[in-house]
Amino acid sequence: RADVLGGRFFSETVTIVSGGTNIFGVETGGGVLTVALDKGGGTPMEGVSTYLFSSQGAYLGLSASTGSAGQADFAVPAGSYKIRADYLGNQFWTTEVSVNADLSVPLSIPHQDVTVIVRGDHNGDVVLKEGLKVYLFTPSGAYMGRNRTTDAQGEVIFSLPAGEYKARVDCLSQQFWSDGFVQADRTVTIPECEARITVTRLNNPLSQVPVYVFNAAGVYLGISGSTAASGEASFRLPAGDYNFRADYLGNRYFSGNTTLIADQVNPVTVSTGGGNFTLTVQKEAGEPLAGVSGYLFSADGAYLGHQTATSDQGEASFELADGTYKIRVDYLGYPFWTEPFTIPAASVLSLDIPHQDTV
Repeated sequence: RADVLGGRFFSETVTIVSGGTNIFGVETGGGVLTVALDKGGGTPMEGVSTYLFSSQGAYLGLSASTGSAGQADFAVPAGSYKIRADYLGNQFWTTEVSVNADLSVPLSIPHQDVTVIVRGDHNGDVVLKEGLKVYLFTPSGAYMGRNRTTDAQGEVIFSLPAGEYKARVDCLSQQFWSDGFVQADRTVTIPECEARITVTRLNNPLSQVPVYVFNAAGVYLGISGSTAASGEASFRLPAGDYNFRADYLGNRYFSGNTTLIADQVNPVTVSTGGGNFTLTVQKEAGEPLAGVSGYLFSADGAYLGHQTATSDQGEASFELADGTYKIRVDYLGYPFWTEPFTIPAASVLSLDIPHQDTV
């Protein structure tokens, strides 16, 4: 008797003869059992894992993945079998079939298009969200390996068999979930708000300052803007925790982590601190140099786009934010540098350019 894939198969009665090798066979019959998997309407399903079971539901240890034609083959002895296909977290079964020769068994898994719409809502002002990733999950939260990116209408379409699912939308390092659904369209609404960032120096607004949006963990979110004449830059964002950075005069200034509340205008201030700084340029004490140009640089030597000329008293004034700077004075074709100084610790500095009479 040979036991193959849950079946028992006997040889004919044979007589064993001494003095040599006795050869006889055990015929198992059967053939190739092919499962033909489609979505309905004859559309084949490729790359789906299928498993062979006995008619009593015992797994027989054989599996195969469907090819481009949606078919998977099992070489089996004569007997009764059924095949299970595992797809998107669900199990689908063929009917029980008896195999005595090559046999094909169909398995149709009807699909339906399901649309997930993603929109942002700020106090009733609804906008459709393009370019966001939408991921498909089981109700228990297992990712199913399917994702799409929303189009200009804020939509993605999944072709799905019957079963329960939920969708997750990722937006600016936050996650937003749909309710569970079974072959039904869903809308995911992202609660939004306005972040109104004001950049100031000495409590005065600063215009044309670049502002960058970070999450609370310090990850840049790829969103930036520039302050208007009012010193303000506005961003429409999902409610949540953020940090805002303003870059001014070669330095970076952060708002600190801020919680933005949905459906509101959330004011946020980024202060550069600062103070008034005066450089006195002179030949020596009591002999100022008037009309000499001074240029503002960062501590590492980057020109910051600010310059001024000394007054009759040899003074050049700068309104500066907190940070470390140095100033270059150009005089008679030569550059003269101050030592680095830090605002607000320093407010005045002298630069002597000694002279000597030449005959």
